[in-house]
Amino acid sequence: MEYSTQMDLVTVFHMNAGICGCSYANNSVLQKNLMLKSTKVLEDTIKNYGTQYGFFECIKLADLGCSSGPNAFLLVANTVKIVHAVCQKKNLKTPPEFQVFLNDIPNNDFNTLFKFTPVFTLMLENEKSLEKM
Repeated sequence: MEYSTQMDLVTVFHMNAGICGCSYANNSVLQKNLMLKSTKVLEDTIKNYGTQYGFFECIKLADLGCSSGPNAFLLVANTVKIVHAVCQKKNLKTPPEFQVFLNDIPNNDFNTLFKFTPVFTLMLENEKSLEKM
């Protein structure tokens, strides 16, 4: 099958929007499990790099296929947790800042993704508070 324009691709390759029963946000367990299984590799890589070289003042993360569900924040959350753990171990007073770039095809429902942002931020803040105890 050959597509003549980029618009044809956008029409064919899209995720079901929103949070309804058939949406990607509610039907992406396989993708979540794969990310969770790769967490050890991510953790080892960040720990080795951070211990050996340290971190820049700002770490930039890009998810070039983020779609529109909570999985988009899973990788970000894991990365932030691991970096903060390395910083604590090295007794660094100021952990790096993070810039996160989320990108996907234009027809995806980014509004649903941004609705998860306050929950994600609250989750990170709660975990940070628990670590200080």
